Amino acid sequence: MADSTTTKPRVSPAVRAGEAIDVYIGPDRPSAKSQLRATKWSSPFPNEIGKTRVHWDRYKTHVLGTPELLGALPELRGRHLQCTCNQPYCHGHILADLVETQYRRTILAAQVRIKSAVPFYAVP
Repeated sequence: MADSTTTKPRVSPAVRAGEAIDVYIGPDRPSAKSQLRATKWSSPFPNEIGKTRVHWDRYKTHVLGTPELLGALPELRGRHLQCTCNQPYCHGHILADLVETQYRRTILAAQVRIKSAVPFYAVP
C-alpha cells in the first residue's frame, strides 16, 4: 500500500521464502517454496559479476526508453520494491531514484504553473 507521505519507494534485496511481497522486481524464481515471477520491472539484462555499474546504466536507459515503464513509474510511489539479489544496491534503487525524480519534477512543474497563473502585480 502506498504511503501518501512517502514518495521514494523502499528497496529490499534478497526476498526470503514466506515473506510478504509488495512489488516484486526480480527475475523468475520458480521453486517449491515460492513462485516468484518476473514482472515488467524485472531487469531484462544479466547481472554480470564485476559489471554492476554497466548493468545499472543499461537498466536506467531501458526504463527511460520504454514509454510503458516510464508512464507506470508513479504506481511505485511509496511502495516496497523487493528483489532476489544479494547486493546492497540493485536495479530497484535505480527505479526508486527514477520515481523520486519524476515526482519532484511533477511537483516543480505544478508550482511553476501556479505561480505563472498569478498576475505579477499580485505577488508580494
